[in-house]
Amino acid sequence: MVKIGVDISVFTQDAAVGMASGSLDVAVVPQVGDVIAFRTSESFEVLLQGRKTTFMGLIRVTNRIIAADGEDVVQLILEDITAATKEDAKRLLEMFDQHYGLFSDVWEV
Repeated sequence: MVKIGVDISVFTQDAAVGMASGSLDVAVVPQVGDVIAFRTSESFEVLLQGRKTTFMGLIRVTNRIIAADGEDVVQLILEDITAATKEDAKRLLEMFDQHYGLFSDVWEV
């Protein structure tokens, strides 16, 4: 297993709701364009290309940050999630926290 750092921002159409960040253990270091699967039995409504749909737990890697000082943890920026409601956004952040051990920072919205 390889340890990676991740950063996921969560929005609604009107506001930034929060972000989840921390480290995950994965089989290989994902590349830009790869998709990370966050398996969950919970259902969340999100907006994809302006259409409401159910969050399937798949989030694409948009950027990789490799430290120049030789730190061995690659940081990944994952695509933003736009939740259908503030409640769905907060529940998504709680899921990242409870099921994946990420630190979720919920902003006042």
